[in-house]
Amino acid sequence: MSMKKLFWLMTVMVGLVLGHEVSAQEAAKKQPLEILSDYFEFSTTNHIAVFKGNVIVNDPPETKIHCDELTVHLTADNSRLEVIYAEGNVKIDVVDKDGKKTATGKHATFDVQANVLTLTGDPTITTSFGTLKDAEKVILDRANGVMKTIGRNRMTIDQQSLEKSGPKK
Repeated sequence: MSMKKLFWLMTVMVGLVLGHEVSAQEAAKKQPLEILSDYFEFSTTNHIAVFKGNVIVNDPPETKIHCDELTVHLTADNSRLEVIYAEGNVKIDVVDKDGKKTATGKHATFDVQANVLTLTGDPTITTSFGTLKDAEKVILDRANGVMKTIGRNRMTIDQQSLEKSGPKK
């Protein structure tokens, strides 16, 4: 697989993980995706791409991912993503029309086929409306538009932000 195709796949992956779909045409029009790491390995035999050490994924203008290690599992023909793992000090920042959103945890897994992102290891979701934390696991089921937690959680809601964004009287 060429580096160009790998970077295109990574652009699509970032879009899928962070909640905005990216078509091939949109990916081509976007600013270049940049992945920084201290180490990179791609195995065509095992169908795995690994980025290690101070991994930063810049997907301008809206997305930035930080983690210690990013592992991407591809299908047997290296044409589609199957599962993406981000390990260690995971931080995902997204800026959209509703403001900045940040997801943090020790581990993030994205099952591409199911369209489900799972955060574990002190997962926290922070938006302009509030914060969700203290759960064992946060599951973002994008296919069904559902977010759920496992384990007792704490949600703090900024009522002023909700009032500002709510329906106008």
